[in-house]
Amino acid sequence: MVDCGDDSDTERERAYKQYDKGTWCFPSGIASGDPRADSVVLWTRIESSNSQYMQQDIEILVEVSTVAFDDPLFTQTDLLLAHPIQVQAKYGHTVHHKLQGLVPEQYYWYRFIVGEEISVQGRTKTAPEASATTPLKFAY
Repeated sequence: MVDCGDDSDTERERAYKQYDKGTWCFPSGIASGDPRADSVVLWTRIESSNSQYMQQDIEILVEVSTVAFDDPLFTQTDLLLAHPIQVQAKYGHTVHHKLQGLVPEQYYWYRFIVGEEISVQGRTKTAPEASATTPLKFAY
């Protein structure tokens, strides 16, 4: 998976230290879409109680795992990605982040972090290979 590295703790610490608790929220929740055999797009929107921050570009963190974050068996070694994302004020602090280098027909859990706020976790699944005969199910 692209963007993997040993600096996950550093990125996470940066995301946590920037803002006080209650400064940010995820008013529209989170979502995923456009599944391919090796990629998906993750989406969220952030909003601040501080109008000054709403005029600024903000860095948030996306975390991706093959184990649910609330699973008692989850450990930091299950974390595949902890990647900072620049969120621009001119786009209403909306995030569209394409994850690439994924495994076909695999479930992934993801969440976003800004300041001390952590979004709910989401679950997504990559599509099968183009040559697969696996039946597809779509939800909308």
